[in-house]
Amino acid sequence: RTQLAVPVIIAGLCYLAASVPIATLRAVILCLASACIYKFCVVDNRFAFANDMQWQADKVMTQQIINGLVAVTDQLPEKGYHDAYPLELVGVRYQTETAVLVNRDAIGASFYQWGAGDIFRMLGLMRSMGIREFKAAQIEQRLSVIEEAQKMPSWPLPGFVKVINGIAVVKVSDYNANQLYRLCAGRKDLPQCEGFN
Repeated sequence: RTQLAVPVIIAGLCYLAASVPIATLRAVILCLASACIYKFCVVDNRFAFANDMQWQADKVMTQQIINGLVAVTDQLPEKGYHDAYPLELVGVRYQTETAVLVNRDAIGASFYQWGAGDIFRMLGLMRSMGIREFKAAQIEQRLSVIEEAQKMPSWPLPGFVKVINGIAVVKVSDYNANQLYRLCAGRKDLPQCEGFN
């Protein structure tokens, strides 16, 4: 919206300045248009920088995750050539806003934040880096690792990647409510889902 609205507003101000017969008023409008252009450039560059920095940080984090997964691959059950290892993502990575790194909804947000810890976003990022050996674990598999995953250390501490019940588990932080609600919807019979229905 901003990308479209600001140029239209600036064009409108410039048109208004050209059609106003009073020179002083024309100068004021042109100064206002110049200030809008300057502010737009500053804000746009700041947002673009925040996105790029977060993208670089996510790539570094994903490389650390891949290294951790490679280290535990021998603990995973054997798979066929065209198969993939089941993978579960626990938690969400929140980016703390600073004077340099802006965080406004989608702007400056991490792949590991959007979707409240959506495994498919992480897998998409991994595939963009050429890693296709993993797939999202099934619901029953994901439910089976909840209790053990809660005891794991979170990234970047050693042990944030672990194999539980034949599933590679990556723990970014503790489970968030959205992840548990998605997993435990209609599963009141399971002890690990107690309090999340």
